[in-house]
Amino acid sequence: MRTIFLLCLGLLTVGITYGQTDYENNGYNLKNYCEPGNCLYFKFNNDMNYPVGSTEVEWTMTNTEIAVKRAGSYLVTGDLAIIGKDMGAKLNFEVHFYDADDQLIFKKETGIFEFYSEPNRAEPIVFYGEFDSDIAEKVDFMDFIVISSEVLPYYELSSDCYGPCKDHQLNVSIKEFRKS
Repeated sequence: MRTIFLLCLGLLTVGITYGQTDYENNGYNLKNYCEPGNCLYFKFNNDMNYPVGSTEVEWTMTNTEIAVKRAGSYLVTGDLAIIGKDMGAKLNFEVHFYDADDQLIFKKETGIFEFYSEPNRAEPIVFYGEFDSDIAEKVDFMDFIVISSEVLPYYELSSDCYGPCKDHQLNVSIKEFRKS
């Protein structure tokens, strides 16, 4: 009886570990730091899967948020998971800011950066930037565009920022955003 119990417990553990379909992530982080009137907050309610519309998803980003302080700073956060064991990615994004007339008033490219996440875990991704307060006052809507994406084995990446390093980047960026 004890052997059967241990076997069932072992199979359950394996099933939970390898059968997990949801990614462990960091949730939404910015709403508490974005005071209405002084800050515009936007969150994407749906996951961003890349390539869009493909059945062969290379990576997924959840909990994507953008906050713009009227004083002239912005912060983009999300939880990014690269699909596939031991895979990483070289990514390049662009943030677009629009006014109430749907006119593009500012855009900023992240530049190519390298990213890795442990299997079944999403790691925080963060971009902080500043622009003129006159532009920030006009922002009504924001969008997030994928410029390029290349998935490759993690050992081909030169970045050594994983797990705690990404958490630290997130915390530092939130502090900078709060101070601005």
